[in-house]
Amino acid sequence: IVCVILLAVLVREPVRGGADGAQVLKRDNWFSDILKIFRVKSFILTTLGFTWVAFALGALSWWA
Repeated sequence: IVCVILLAVLVREPVRGGADGAQVLKRDNWFSDILKIFRVKSFILTTLGFTWVAFALGALSWWA
């Protein structure tokens, strides 16, 4: 309840029409987006780590 009251009091409404003149970003194709994602080292390491953990837990649960 305290958080809701703080949000209602402290968060201001944006100015009406503030996003009307915004420019639309250029869309890349799907393949270039995938290449950009796979160039991020932390994404690769996190994905591999999660895959290894899931594989190990699956093997342990099957064995136990």
